[in-house]
Parts: sequence; structure tokens; C-alpha cells
Amino acid sequence: MISYERALEIIATLPRSSQLGSVQLEHALGRILATDLAARIPSPPFCNSAMDGYVCRWDELVSTPLKVSGLLKAQANPSVSWTSPRESGTCFRITTGSPVPPWADTVVPHEGVKVRSDGRIELNGQLKPGDNIRRAGEDLTEGEQIIASGTLLDPERIMLAAAFGHETLLTFEPPKIIVATSGDEIVSPGSQLPFGAMFNSNRYFLQASLQKLGLSCASEPIHLRDELSVAVKRMKEELGNSSGSTMTITTGAVSAGDTDFIPELVRTLGFKILFHKVAVRPGKPVMLAIRDQHVWLGLPGNPLATCTGWYYFGRPVLTAISGLAPTKKQIVQCSTDLTKPESLRCFYRGILNADGLKISPKQGSAHFSASIDNNAYVELPAGYSTIQAGTKLLALTP
Repeated sequence: MISYERALEIIATLPRSSQLGSVQLEHALGRILATDLAARIPSPPFCNSAMDGYVCRWDELVSTPLKVSGLLKAQANPSVSWTSPRESGTCFRITTGSPVPPWADTVVPHEGVKVRSDGRIELNGQLKPGDNIRRAGEDLTEGEQIIASGTLLDPERIMLAAAFGHETLLTFEPPKIIVATSGDEIVSPGSQLPFGAMFNSNRYFLQASLQKLGLSCASEPIHLRDELSVAVKRMKEELGNSSGSTMTITTGAVSAGDTDFIPELVRTLGFKILFHKVAVRPGKPVMLAIRDQHVWLGLPGNPLATCTGWYYFGRPVLTAISGLAPTKKQIVQCSTDLTKPESLRCFYRGILNADGLKISPKQGSAHFSASIDNNAYVELPAGYSTIQAGTKLLALTP
């Protein structure tokens, strides 16, 4: 059995996929960016109006009613009035996003003026010179990094790329992942639940976790019965059919019981086991194996061990092999005294709010109750049997 730190060191040595490709923005969802992306233009690219109203000179606005000379609106080629000479004492109506003329220094909203009977306007509210103008480059400057290499391209990041003029992006090929659950006692939700059986929750957790990252399974998740020869045949078919697959995730049958066949299965299929059993709870029997470029992560079958295994082993593996950015963690303060096995690093579920972190009382890998309100996982380090209230700990929020 190895430490969690050592397991992470081994994971970090996994071969990174070298397959790169340029993709159009409309096909970039779920890809991982392979290079830093910079702003091609400043943001905003020009001084523009932050609202609908009147664009004017401040010194004229506060000294005399202004004549409204026309309308400036957002368009690719602004009208000649944008740069034309302007008669003193005049202003223009302006729409949100329209370029602000070089001679103007303030935009006053419609509700901030009084319109006189002769059509002129005068200030009728609180305003400061320079108000309601977005200055060129005040948000981001040209050349500034907007998306870092390793970022998973979700809809908002794709929007960013488009907003700064990028039509194609250089990305890593997305990992192709096989998901397989195991166990003769497992039945699908919606079926009758025979005595001694359990519903298959692990499949749906892993599918949803991949979808949350914009990733998907290489094929429909499968279920392996507790018979080695049958599992060998099925996985040979699955690995053969999923051309270019890069990762298999299995749940269950990974410990040392009579029906725990996964370690023997991976050896039979030609995989080399890099580690099997890590000093953590839940999830101690976790296994990592490799064959060529294909990685196999074997997680325990108890649902909460699968959850913690995904966050603390699965996500680091994806970071190593595909360039996916690591899960963000934060330092939190524990609000209660805790006890734990001294030799193990524990991953506990809890509730994180403004008052700190409250650890759920039931932490067994078969206990679902903590997941009802849980919104965080926290790491309790090895080498301690008690954790005192006020201790600062690392937490992640899924």
C-alpha cells in the first residue's frame, strides 16, 4: 500500500496524449485547449456608450440646453456624424454599444435629462463627467491572456474565443473513456430490486461527471458480471471497438475478495499495474494500470468510494493524460472536532458555507445520507487521529 502523495507522483508520470488538432469554434465544446489564447483586440475595442441616452460634452451639458442633432447607433461602419465637425451646443442621441465621438466625454441616460418643448435637453439628475462611457481596453488589453492552455472549452470559453476574433483553436484530442461497472448484485434503476441486490448508481455518477466536463464515454457504459472469462471476452471486444480509447474506468471487484477479479482481468489483458491500494478512506483498494497509451483506473464499488475516487484519482489522471486543468481546491476552516484513522488520508463529505466547513456525521462509503446536503469534499491528512475545530484543510466543491 502506498501513500496518496506517492499515488499522485505515479499519476503525474502517465503519458500525455500528443494528438493535437485545430477545430472550428462550433466543434470545440469539450476539447482541451493546447496553447494559451491571447486577446487579438482590446476589450472594449473602442470607446462606446454603456447605455441608451445622449452623448455630449460635459461643460456644455451643465451650462446650456443642448440641441439634439441626430442619432448614433451601433453598426459596423458608423455614420459620418460620428467623426464630422460638430456645432457647439449640440448633442446626439446614442444607443448602447455605439462608438463615442472623439469630441464627447459623457453619456447621459434618457431618464437623466429633461426634454424641453423646443426639443433641447438639459440635465435633470445626478451625473459626473465621463459617466456611462466604456473606455477602449478598460476590460482587457490587446495581447492579454484570455484562456490558459489546459482549459476545458465550455460554452463560456468558446464565447471568449469568438469575442476576441479566434475562429479556430488548437486543442488536444478529447480522451475516449470506457466506463464499466461490475457485480452480480447490481441491477438497473427502474427494475425490480431482488433481495440482496443494489441499484447501479455508479454508472450514472460517472456518466454525469464526464458530461459536466464536456466529455463523454467512447461507447455505452457496460456492466461486467463476476466471472473472469466472460469479463475478459467483453473487455477485449470493448477495447477493440473503441478505437483510440485512452482510459477505462471500472467500479467494483478491485479489492481482495473471492469475486474481486479486476486486478486479474487487467493482467490478463496485458496491462501493467502501477499501484493497487492507497492509504486513503474511502477507496483504499483503488488500482491504476497501463498498457501502451491506455490507462485503466479501477475504483471500489461502494458509491461514495466511487465519488471520492473520481475526484481524487480520476480527475488527476485526466489532467495527466489529456491536459485537463486540475480540480480547483480551497483552504477552509473546519468548524468541528473530528476523529479519523491515523494512518489514512481521509476524504470526508461536508457542507461549506459562510460559517466554515461542517463535516457530515456519517462518512461510510455506503452511506448516502451525507450526499443529501453535501456540497464539498475535504482532505484530512494522514498522521493524525484527531482534527481540531479551527484547523485549516483543503477542500474541493464538485
